[in-house]
Amino acid sequence: MPSLRSSLYKALIVKDSASKILLAPLKDNHKKVCATEKIFDGSFIKVALEKEISECIFVHAGLSRLKNFQNAGDSYLFLLSQLKSFFKTVLAPGFTPSFRHSGIYHVNFSIPEYGAWSRLFLKDADFRTNDAIHSILGIGDEFDFSKCNHQDSFGKDSCFYELVKNNVLIANIATDDFVCTLIHCLEKINNTSYILEDLVEGEVYTNNTNHFHVTQSNYKPCFRYIWDRKKILSDCKKAGILHDYSCHGIILYFFKAGDFFDFISGKMKADRFYLLKWGGLL
Repeated sequence: MPSLRSSLYKALIVKDSASKILLAPLKDNHKKVCATEKIFDGSFIKVALEKEISECIFVHAGLSRLKNFQNAGDSYLFLLSQLKSFFKTVLAPGFTPSFRHSGIYHVNFSIPEYGAWSRLFLKDADFRTNDAIHSILGIGDEFDFSKCNHQDSFGKDSCFYELVKNNVLIANIATDDFVCTLIHCLEKINNTSYILEDLVEGEVYTNNTNHFHVTQSNYKPCFRYIWDRKKILSDCKKAGILHDYSCHGIILYFFKAGDFFDFISGKMKADRFYLLKWGGLL
C-alpha cells in the first residue's frame, strides 16, 4: 500500500472534457491550480481525497469557504459524502471547553463549540470519546479508543496520542488557518515549560441516566502566546511531511499524525520554544 508521502509526490493532474487542468501539486505560495471558474465545482477535493490511501481520516473543516463551490449544494453534506466515499472511518473534533465552567459533559448532547463542521457532524456521529473537553467524534467503523485514558486529553495514553500511534491521516479542508490539535500533545509530551496541567472536575453522562465523576487533565498556558503556524507549515512541507493543494482560495492540508509528531518533536528537542511565534504575560 503506497504511503501518503509517495502518493502525494506524484503529480495530481486531472483534465476535464476540454482538457483543462483541474488540479496539480503546489510548490510555492499556494499556487492556483484551477483553470477557470466554470470547472470550480468541488471536483478537486474528490481528486485529492482519492489519492490518500488510508482507512481513517481526522478532519478539521471550514464549511463557509466550501459554500463558494458552485455545485457543492449543502457544503456539509457535500464534504461528508466525499469523505465517506474514500475512508472507512471519519473523525472530527467535538470540543466543549465550557466544561471548565459547567462541569457537565454529555456524550450524546453536548454541542461542539468550534465551527459548523463539528456541530453538524454530531448529529451523524456513530461514536464519541468521553474526553469532557477535547472529545473526538466518529462516523463509520469505530476507531479503537478502548485502551485510552479519556480523562487525559493530551498525554501518552490519550485518545489524541492514539492517532499518533496509528499514524492517522489528518486533514485541514478549507480552514481559515492551519489547525492541528496534535500540537497540544507535542507540548505536553515534550514537557514544555510554558504549559501546566489543568485538572477540571465534573460529571460525564453517557446517556440520560448513567454518569460518572471525572477529573479531566487538560492544559493551561503559563503566559499568552501564539504558535508560529507559518514556520511549522514551511518546515513540514520542506521535509515532505505535509503537502497542500489549492483551488481558487480553497486550501487542503494533508499529513500523517505520527510523521508530524516525530518531526516536530525533533525540532523541539533542538529548540524548546520552536512552536512559538510570540509570547507575553497573561
